[in-house]
Amino acid sequence: MLSYGDIEKAKRIVGHGIGREFLVDGTSIPKSVGVKGDERVYNGAIMLSASQSHLREVYSDPEGQRLLEKVASDILNCTQACRVVIDITPDLPADGLSLIKQTS
Repeated sequence: MLSYGDIEKAKRIVGHGIGREFLVDGTSIPKSVGVKGDERVYNGAIMLSASQSHLREVYSDPEGQRLLEKVASDILNCTQACRVVIDITPDLPADGLSLIKQTS
């Protein structure tokens, strides 16, 4: 699991890069395999979620796609996360317990 500090860094990167409409979750995804430099690493992942309409708005534009790629790259470079995933599920979970709402 990622540290609270890593999750907060990811939230700041997302807030500055693509906006506060995205929710950041670094607690509910099990460890994953990734590569940092030349080494294989086993660590947590960061999941980004947004409403379908906002996600479509961001991703339908080529500039939005570049922003998502940059945000993912910045998160990987600034945290211990080894993977960034985007949740494209049609609706956000009703309970909201597993998501950390952006406050930064």
